[in-house]
Amino acid sequence: MMSRNGPGKRGVVTAASVLVAVLVIALLLVLPPIVRLENREVNAEELLAPAAVVSDSVPDVLVSEETFDLPGYSGTKVRRWQVGDRGVSLRIEVTKARNSFWGRKAWRNDDPANGYRGNFPHVTVARFSPAGADDAEKICVHGRYDECKISSFWLRFGQFLVLVSITDQSPEASHKDFAEGNLVTAVADYVRGKLNSQPD
Repeated sequence: MMSRNGPGKRGVVTAASVLVAVLVIALLLVLPPIVRLENREVNAEELLAPAAVVSDSVPDVLVSEETFDLPGYSGTKVRRWQVGDRGVSLRIEVTKARNSFWGRKAWRNDDPANGYRGNFPHVTVARFSPAGADDAEKICVHGRYDECKISSFWLRFGQFLVLVSITDQSPEASHKDFAEGNLVTAVADYVRGKLNSQPD
């Protein structure tokens, strides 16, 4: 005899089983391309733009260069240049997260602007859209006369996070002649080109 309360436990179990089966099949169809995308055989150092990519956007010669691991982080590489004798440095940092989910999470939670606010009273953040980046923002740390003493560009490409910073290291230094737009575009194009060249 049919229960007055609906189809009964057997019907509920059957419906739940069908729903679980549909979800499992959907995951099996969608997951492989995502996994391929997130497990590229690319390391952070490969995405550090070389001098030839950035030199056209700086107003002076790159007189020194160093590449190093960032202490305390796994998979983070940094390349830094001294620009002429101006007291200005250019720095590119690349971090590889475990996958795109953790990349998105890190992009939101590890925003460099939060660190700058601990030392500087006037930090402004503006979103922008360089070609090929999934997320991007410009961070300006203001110095005297509202000049940016540190300009940072925080970019995400899937599981990869890229930070480009131009820093005035002395009070007299100025990076106002940097072609920042060209620099960020060149770095973004380089990173996206490297990622797109990898086989699926």
